[in-house]
Amino acid sequence: MTTLVAWIGVDTHGPASVYIASDSRISWKNVENTWDSVRKVFATYSYPELFGYSGRVEFPVHILNQLVNAIDNGLLFSVEAAFNEKLEAITNFIQNSLSEVPRKQSGSGTIIYATRIGNKMCSHFHVVEIKFKDGDITFEEKPLSTSSDIVACSGAGRTELNSMHEKWCGGVKEIGFSRFVFGALCDTLKKGNDKYSGGAPQLVGLYRHTPGLNFGIIFNGKRYFSGKPMDDFNNLLSRIEWRNELFERCDGANMSKLKDAQAQPRV
Repeated sequence: MTTLVAWIGVDTHGPASVYIASDSRISWKNVENTWDSVRKVFATYSYPELFGYSGRVEFPVHILNQLVNAIDNGLLFSVEAAFNEKLEAITNFIQNSLSEVPRKQSGSGTIIYATRIGNKMCSHFHVVEIKFKDGDITFEEKPLSTSSDIVACSGAGRTELNSMHEKWCGGVKEIGFSRFVFGALCDTLKKGNDKYSGGAPQLVGLYRHTPGLNFGIIFNGKRYFSGKPMDDFNNLLSRIEWRNELFERCDGANMSKLKDAQAQPRV
């Protein structure tokens, strides 16, 4: 089922980043066994597009791989495309793909889509919640907060996550930080109250000037990428950006906070 969350990072100039994060577990109805290293969030390498899913796994895990590949190869829209053009192309792609799936097997769930229009100080972020059920989709653009805060949240663990996020915020959401959301997700997974959410957190994001970013995660003293343990790849770990449970930028090799990285204290 998943715990899926998207949030906006805001600085003194306004929205500066957007992230989508989730757990890494899938489970089967009436089956106790789980799989804790399944990819649930996606970022394009050439475009500023992010995706994540919750709910029935079979459809979104396959369609999002195809969707990201199509975008990266320039088959859906140009880099300069307007938001409405992007959204129309993406929702049409998802709806057309869903129509090919037998209705009884399509299931239901949520896909979160995040994008950036423009670049650097002229950039604007958008987050859309796309729901699929009974062979059809609906979608809604979510309003962005004026402070760093959750924009969309779905999945079986959303209640636990929202409760943990309230604790991180200390009841004062007007001064939120990105670390509050990610820290709340990590604490939720460690607490383990939702049996349908588990494994390591996984994270994708956008800054004002970057295409999609796939982050490495340091969780419980181990390295993960897209939910998969990565301890056998030390000579290549510096190729990506790493974050720990406090959302601090880290050295992927020794798992310590980078010397020039801002400390992110726990509440």
